[in-house]
Amino acid sequence: MVSTLTTVMLAQELIYELEPSEDNFNKYFEAMERLKALQLIETLSPSPLPKALYAEEQKIIQSIQDAGQYLEIMRLQDNKDSIKYYQNELFQANEVLEDYQKRIQKEFPKVVNHFYNLNYVTLQDIRKELGEKSLFITYSKGRREDLITTISTTDKKIIKIKSTDLKAKIERFNELIQDRFAFQKAVRDEFIDISHELYKTLIEPIEAELEGKTKLMVVLQGELFHLPFELLLASNEKKPYHELDFLIKKHEINYHYSATAFQKLKEKKTVKNNSLLAFAPVFKKGEELNEATRGLDFMVDSLYRSIENFEFIALPNTKKEVKAIAKLIKSKQGNATVLLNRKATKVNLSQHLEKQPYQFIHIATHGLVNFKTPKLSALACYSKNEMMNNLMYTNEIQFKNINADLVVLSSCESGIGQFVAGEGLIALSRSFIYSGAKNVLFSLWKVNDKYSSQLMIDFYKNYLTTDQSYTSALRQAKLKMLANPTSAQPKYWSAFVLMGE
Repeated sequence: MVSTLTTVMLAQELIYELEPSEDNFNKYFEAMERLKALQLIETLSPSPLPKALYAEEQKIIQSIQDAGQYLEIMRLQDNKDSIKYYQNELFQANEVLEDYQKRIQKEFPKVVNHFYNLNYVTLQDIRKELGEKSLFITYSKGRREDLITTISTTDKKIIKIKSTDLKAKIERFNELIQDRFAFQKAVRDEFIDISHELYKTLIEPIEAELEGKTKLMVVLQGELFHLPFELLLASNEKKPYHELDFLIKKHEINYHYSATAFQKLKEKKTVKNNSLLAFAPVFKKGEELNEATRGLDFMVDSLYRSIENFEFIALPNTKKEVKAIAKLIKSKQGNATVLLNRKATKVNLSQHLEKQPYQFIHIATHGLVNFKTPKLSALACYSKNEMMNNLMYTNEIQFKNINADLVVLSSCESGIGQFVAGEGLIALSRSFIYSGAKNVLFSLWKVNDKYSSQLMIDFYKNYLTTDQSYTSALRQAKLKMLANPTSAQPKYWSAFVLMGE
């Protein structure tokens, strides 16, 4: 399907070049949209099936996901009896799905072509969401070069770029950001040079379109999901971090999986009543470690190295973080539910996520990333003895029925994962969008416990005490840290980005 849609998109690109009419632009834009977040858009679209059948479909899919999840875990533990059991569970669930699909094809033949009948956004739809100072930017693959498509209230452009070694540059850029010697001049200078190179590739071609714009809404593709645009530099002049002219100093930036997904999320009805569900297991081991990060390496290579004996490093600042946020919420007559320490179990989190609508769901814990098998990425929960039961996996979150305006994943690497053709990045952050969240704030790398808490408290304070959007409140919190030479290193303030709004 993806290869067919790619062919269509490339053809529409050529047609628009030959005849740049608004109708041809919309056809090109729709073809491009079909290549972004296919499953997400379909999930966010109303199902054409009767409710009972749709519920049956979701139950079957969840059973397949669950069987696959536990099969992967048993393989990692080399538990042969359990491997055989879950293999049978998976085969049986797939047979049920095949029977279900045959029934759907017979009773509802139009549903087979449902994907092609989805309503994708047009130029006019996007412009309705834009202010005069906003610019909508989409990065995509073209016939020979990469493309940047920009839309404002008065103009539209398709600009060709040459993105040589983009993936390698972004990987090196992230290494420099997280380098423990980032404070040293040699590391900082290399960071500045690569940031400027990325700016020249991704931003310089659209500088004319940026004139007079303060808000950038960016649709990402491929390796760009791992790049915080806030860090791009128009100049490679060598200065201390707090003096650098980062893009964030001129623009507030948020991100999207696709224009259509953004539109469908905008249509979701959520509460804006300052209600909060806060979750922080805190943990006990190593409380004296001030440089603790909210992530673990043991899943990076898809290896659960003796997880049954594994103890999580304490995150003492998460306790301060959720208490301070709850206090801010209550000062605005909001209702705050706090699951802290021993109350921050998987069972409690699972129940409370679906208990009621919230404006904010704030989760401050360890994030565990599995690049090879994204469904095994997880959030750490409190558990006294049963270590295997203290992980809430991505696919478990995905099938929750969550009603939240903003989910904040105050953990490490909650926005990184595996790239899937036609979908983009599959990660913990995305599972919350599937489950019902309208906006998600997440991290792109390992974050420092102390500085992350400071950033989060300032974010909520900005939003709750001033008339700001989530994007603006986050930007102001980052600028505060950037202005202080002590916290100006990018690894401290730029990891968290907002998907949505």
